[in-house]
Amino acid sequence: MNRLRIIYFLFFLFIISKINAQDFRFGWNIGSINLYGDIKNDESDVDCNIFHFNWIINKFSLGFNILDIYDFNQKKYNGIIKYSILPVKLSYVLLSDNDWLFLSVYGKAGWQLTRIINDDDINHDIYGSFGIQLFAFPELIYNYSPYFALFCEYDTYKRLKIGLSLDLSIVSYFILRAWAESYR
Repeated sequence: MNRLRIIYFLFFLFIISKINAQDFRFGWNIGSINLYGDIKNDESDVDCNIFHFNWIINKFSLGFNILDIYDFNQKKYNGIIKYSILPVKLSYVLLSDNDWLFLSVYGKAGWQLTRIINDDDINHDIYGSFGIQLFAFPELIYNYSPYFALFCEYDTYKRLKIGLSLDLSIVSYFILRAWAESYR
């Protein structure tokens, strides 16, 4: 009977060592600025994301922004403002290194509003894109996670974008530092 208890005990220890808990991670940041080139249409432009929230559960990622603002450069030329409210991004994480560097494929969709500056009419549409990205999402204090990415995506405007995404907190830091240096 004693041997049977030892065998049961060792069996349960072996089972417990093989149990994998859910890998769950949450991060947020104030947003990011996306610098990209559209290689299909031979253009370059800038997008901005405001307040980014992201959950990574095992190999899947769910993220959303409060607001996405598109095509800053185009806005100067034709007076059109494009933005999305609460766009959602679903990702499958292909590779993860030390739980801060990730390679993923993703799809993004959001309710897009388009407004011409001299006109009060607002057009409603759906914005969508899919692509691949290599992103760093290290966790700092209070789950704040600066976001840096290299990405390639295709969107609903038939643009093939290749670019770099930089966290707004880092960009703001360097702008404030340069501004402070100019007043010395």
